[in-house]
Amino acid sequence: MTTDASVFPDPSDDDLWQAVRADLETRFPGRYDEATVRRAFEAVCAGEDDYLPRRALLKKVRMACMWTRPSLDGRAEGAE
Repeated sequence: MTTDASVFPDPSDDDLWQAVRADLETRFPGRYDEATVRRAFEAVCAGEDDYLPRRALLKKVRMACMWTRPSLDGRAEGAE
């Protein structure tokens, strides 16, 4: 049985921020720029107000990045 440490979703926690960046870079090398990851991280932190498993926080940030990524053809959202 594995245990997953609980973390408080604080956007000023540098260790947590480094873990988020490392997770995304490991899973999706070069896919997301730092600003996109930071926005997703801050949005997830703003939506949580209690401790949660680290694995769950990382997954929420990954999902936030996937849902807010730019269009694959390079056009701005809503542009024709």
